[in-house]
Amino acid sequence: MVSSTSDATATARGRRRPSPVLVTGLVVAVLAVLVLGGLWLVGQQRARAAAQADLDEALERLGSTAAELDERVVTARDLLASTDGRIDPAVQDEFTAVVDDAAELDTSAPTDGSVAERAAEADRRTDQARERFAAVDSGSKDVLEGSYYWELAAEVEVYEAALVAVDQAVAAGEQAYAAGSGATAARDALRAALDAAVVARATPVTDPEDIDRVIAARRGVDDARAAVEAAVAGVVG
Repeated sequence: MVSSTSDATATARGRRRPSPVLVTGLVVAVLAVLVLGGLWLVGQQRARAAAQADLDEALERLGSTAAELDERVVTARDLLASTDGRIDPAVQDEFTAVVDDAAELDTSAPTDGSVAERAAEADRRTDQARERFAAVDSGSKDVLEGSYYWELAAEVEVYEAALVAVDQAVAAGEQAYAAGSGATAARDALRAALDAAVVARATPVTDPEDIDRVIAARRGVDDARAAVEAAVAGVVG
């Protein structure tokens, strides 16, 4: 009988419900795991969204920079064509190499690697493109400068030829004036034209490296020569 009672007591203890404190602890632990898991997922989503935004911005920068580089290459090739034979061949060859290097640069959107890796590669290509069009800009300045001085030298040659021509015209005019022929008014006009030509001939170019001033001086000499030739014709008849 004692044995039967002990068994019943043991069975009742075996079926005793878990402690409320234990249950609450388990529930709290499960909830904590769920919350932490949810926060982790949210963090991951935000990180992916931020990485994608960085990639989008990097690709946009790359695209605009690549377009600008393409424009510079086209302009540079036009400049090379327009200055062919009018600049130092060494300068032309160097600039051609710079333009070709810029044209061959890979500015396409990267496709390999993670989102972050692609963003980094896009930024690297953007930096390379900016370096290339900076080199194109610098080379363009050298070519333009070389072309300018080529044109300046050509205008100086024309000016020097104009000086020779006006000297010849003045010499012929002096002979015509010394001959004493022609009406008084015609002779006075010749004398004034000769004096004006001498002044024009002696007037220096105020800035020999300013092509516009060289051209202006040459035109003044040409006008003076033409006036002398016209006055000589008036005297000689």
